[in-house]
Amino acid sequence: ADGNIYLGSYDNCLYSLSLDGKFNWKFLTGKRVGAPPAVHNGNIYFGSTDKNFYSLKQNGVMNWRFVTGGLIDTPACIENNTAYFGCYDNSLYALNLDGTQAWRFLTGGPVMSPPVVIGGILYFGSWDSYLYAIRLRDKKVIWKFKTGSPPVPPKDFLTDFIEIVDATEKKPFSFSDWKPETLKKSYEWQTEIGNI
Repeated sequence: ADGNIYLGSYDNCLYSLSLDGKFNWKFLTGKRVGAPPAVHNGNIYFGSTDKNFYSLKQNGVMNWRFVTGGLIDTPACIENNTAYFGCYDNSLYALNLDGTQAWRFLTGGPVMSPPVVIGGILYFGSWDSYLYAIRLRDKKVIWKFKTGSPPVPPKDFLTDFIEIVDATEKKPFSFSDWKPETLKKSYEWQTEIGNI
């Protein structure tokens, strides 16, 4: 992003490297940074397991931090000047990009699934075993689907899946017509980078 690489590490730091691998800077948090950051309009947004969500300038100087009630170990989604991220305090947070809380949605378990916004609908999973769809214009849950275990879908999988499913109130969500072969991509495991 923006000609640089940003990555978190289990040594509690967020790193910035140039594309040719040269060290730019590192930002120290209180605990590990296990999820990749989001970059938006020249700022970097990420959470740490120290329970803080951070915004940094491109030079690594902190704009602000927001204190949550639990560790943060999933990437944020930036949409319409709002940062969405899950937290182990059972919440999905929506923050304005000045660091103030816009709203918060409480689930029955830690929110470990990366959120994604498509067509004005926010999708994410919780360890309460539900996959949620929230319409952003009125913050209304338009459906939630009970799975057999906590849903933690990869973002790209969920993005493609949503293109197949029409998530509106007129057509309730259903897995009944879904088949794996309808997906347009195949997915592979990715290795997490840490302990730089």
